[in-house]
Amino acid sequence: MHYSLLRELNIKIPEEISNVGFDDSLLAEASEIKLTSVKHPKEEMGQDAAKWIVNAIENGPSNDVPSSIIYEPELVIRSSTAARKKSESESLLT
Repeated sequence: MHYSLLRELNIKIPEEISNVGFDDSLLAEASEIKLTSVKHPKEEMGQDAAKWIVNAIENGPSNDVPSSIIYEPELVIRSSTAARKKSESESLLT
């Protein structure tokens, strides 16, 4: 949800709603509320794709080259999220 719409609705970030992005672009830090975001290795992904293409062109289809690569994401926590509040029943148990 866009920050300006949340402001119009008088919804406070992160007190009433947490906001999370998924690509950790430069815009994640561009506003007064810094966006919590999932970061992925864009550069490494691009290099792996280029290597895969060059290998496929030079050697044809090969079992030596993986058909997929899994990258571990990293959560970059900024000011657009807050800790989850305990429900009333959870509070009674602790």
